Amino acid sequence: MKPVKPLFIGVLWMAALPSLAVTTDPNFKGETVSEKNESICKTMFVKGLVNEQMKFSNTGNDVAVRRLSERRITSARKIFSETGSYCEAHEELTKEVSSETRHQKGEVHLGK
Repeated sequence: MKPVKPLFIGVLWMAALPSLAVTTDPNFKGETVSEKNESICKTMFVKGLVNEQMKFSNTGNDVAVRRLSERRITSARKIFSETGSYCEAHEELTKEVSSETRHQKGEVHLGK
């Protein structure tokens, strides 16, 4: 295997610079939203959504588990439709939801 030449590493570093964001905004909270971040969030969102869908669809799971998964999915889809942001949708998908498990209007009737 050939050693990597320093010039090549320098070119890679320079190519990465445009994706690094610097801000002087005092309200900046340390998160940078860029196309690359959305791409990462999209992958995480899809994996999380599939995971929640599997919990919801598994009839062997307790009704409470299935209902909470349904609520997470619904909430995340709503946020994505409003914002178009995979990062915000993923955040919504992973946040705590109310542990209230009684059937609410519009939810699938899971029995019990």
